[in-house]
Amino acid sequence: MLSSLIRYALPVVAVVGLAFAVSYVMRNARRDDVPAGVSQASRPASTPYENTLAGAGVVEAQSENISIASPTPGIVAEVPVEVGQKVAQGDLLFRMDDRQLRGELRTLQATVEVVEAELLRLQSLPRSEEVAADTAALQEAEAVEVEARQQLDRVLQLVASRAVTQADVDASRRTVAVAAAQVAKVRAELDLTKAGAWQYDVMIAKQKAEQARAQVDRVQSELSRLEVRAPRSGEVLQIDVRPGEFAGTPPDRRLMMLGGTDSLHVRVDVDEQDIGRYRAGIPGVAMPRGFPDLKYELRFYRIEPFVVPKRSLTGDNTERVDTRVLQVIYEIVENEPPLYVGQQVDVFFKLPPPRAGTPSTPASHSERREESRSTLDPSLGSG
Repeated sequence: MLSSLIRYALPVVAVVGLAFAVSYVMRNARRDDVPAGVSQASRPASTPYENTLAGAGVVEAQSENISIASPTPGIVAEVPVEVGQKVAQGDLLFRMDDRQLRGELRTLQATVEVVEAELLRLQSLPRSEEVAADTAALQEAEAVEVEARQQLDRVLQLVASRAVTQADVDASRRTVAVAAAQVAKVRAELDLTKAGAWQYDVMIAKQKAEQARAQVDRVQSELSRLEVRAPRSGEVLQIDVRPGEFAGTPPDRRLMMLGGTDSLHVRVDVDEQDIGRYRAGIPGVAMPRGFPDLKYELRFYRIEPFVVPKRSLTGDNTERVDTRVLQVIYEIVENEPPLYVGQQVDVFFKLPPPRAGTPSTPASHSERREESRSTLDPSLGSG
């Protein structure tokens, strides 16, 4: 009886225990599940190519990221644009306070009016009224001279009869000389009036007017610089200034970022030890950080031939430089789902298959150095 019970009960207990164990494991597995995005982020991107070259990239605008700053320090008076807004070349991005310069401009414009009026006065000489007045003065001086000469003639006639003295004669002669000199003076003044303005006075007046207009142009140019406009068409990517804030200190502070986003580019850093493997025009794919299953086809755009120090992609300009990189620019063929400017991506390039007898990876620095030494000194290789 007992043996029969054990024979039939033990298998049932074993089956129940197995079912309980499976159920327990299943429940714990469901409890430990994490969101799909987190599990993907923990998984690194992998290359889809057999022979590949990897690099770190960052998404940028087609026009590159254009940093907009203030040319002069001052208070920001107006910011008429918003983040994400499309702007055309020449559109106003922000305007600095211009009240002081506008007051200076009005003063200089008044100065221009004064010097231009003086120049016009000189160019309109001689005035007919002045010529008439000088002519009348000459006629008066000539009449005085005629009267003085007649008086001298009468005095000379009385000399023989001793009715006048020699002193009277001398006085009459001096009167005639004074009258003649006055006639000459008035005649010269009339000639000067008829001649108009002196050419050098006109030249000085012209230079003063030109100088005043140049001052006005200078202030107007400074006023135009207070209105910061878009250097090209694009999208406002970032705004770091508000009306009422003081801007321009330090002078390289970025107040706004602009870029053409109709087509996005990826700037890829190729480490200097991999530059020899890279070839211009090779295809590649980009995978955004955290989403290794998303692949974006890349089309070669250009190479920046100057090798620059490598910096981490956080954007901090104080980060440590550990190596140098060649920067290559690729265009994203189809930006769907959309990537955004500044987003980091892992980039893999498709290298051509290695030639027969050629290792798939380049020799290390030490191997290349030893090979070079052996070539220069064959005895080193035979040892």
